[in-house]
Parts: sequence; structure tokens; C-alpha cells
Amino acid sequence: GAMVFTGCGGGAPDPQDGAPEEPIVMSYDVKIYYVNNEYVETGDENLDPLLVDEKKIEVEEGQNAYIALLKLLAEVPNDEMGTVVTDDIIFNDVYLNEETIVVDLASEGIYGHGGSLTEMLFINQIVATLLENNELAGSDSPPKKVQFLVDGEIVESLMGHITASEPFAQLDL
Repeated sequence: GAMVFTGCGGGAPDPQDGAPEEPIVMSYDVKIYYVNNEYVETGDENLDPLLVDEKKIEVEEGQNAYIALLKLLAEVPNDEMGTVVTDDIIFNDVYLNEETIVVDLASEGIYGHGGSLTEMLFINQIVATLLENNELAGSDSPPKKVQFLVDGEIVESLMGHITASEPFAQLDL
């Protein structure tokens, strides 16, 4: 017959028996910046290029909270919002280096990806989303800049239109 394992086995579990400990899960209320579809469709400079959506994310200890955050950019919440940070964007690593968040992208996700508007929105979505969620930095001082890398290297530009060799500061949203 099939063996049945139940969650609670009578006595206190022996810590030596290799039972996995429950992972510690942190919950954050985050702001995610999506593309304003009306702005893209009309080109109306009076509209905000980005719209914000508030969500809650849960991150297990040891998981990269910044990558968990940025992966949400591919999940558009409604018809008004779009994204250029799609599922085919690969984040090699995202980490805090003093007051700068370093975003290391895989080249295959971005090269030949789009025009100057796409690139501007791509950078803005990521920079705004990272810098507006200081809670993820924990006790560190709030990040002030975002530096993009491609395959671990500083590059002149991500898609060929906007200089990306220097870090981006908080955008004028």
C-alpha cells in the first residue's frame, strides 16, 4: 500500500533528522511601473509614460527580492498598462552595491529589441520600479541609482539609442 506521510508526527521533530525547515518568507508591498498604453498609442507628451500598480510580493529567504520584483513587470494587470520588460528578458543578477542597484541583463533578451521609445520605457520601468521600493533594501540606505550591465559588462547602450554606461538616477516621474 501507499505510505502516507502526515505533517504532524506526534512528538517534537528531531532537528537531526534532515527535515527541511520552513523557509522564512518576507512580504513586501511594492509599486510596479508599467507602460501607459495611451501614451504609447497617442504620443501625447502630457500623459505620464508610466502608470503604477501596487502589489504584494512574497520572497523566500535566499531568493533575490529584486529579481522577484522585476519579473512582475512582465505580468500586465489591465488593459491600460503595457510592458516592454517581457518574459524574454533574462536578469542574470540584480544586487545592491552601496547606493546603486546593479541590474545585470543577458544580452540575448535585449539586443535588437526595439526603438528608442522602447528603450526609454524599458529603462524607465526598471529604474522606477527598483528605486521606488526602498523596503527591499532592508537596513541599507535607500538606493539612489541603477546601473545596467549586459552579461556582467558595462555597455554603451542596451538597445543602441540611450547611453547606459553611467548609472541612472531617480527618473522624473
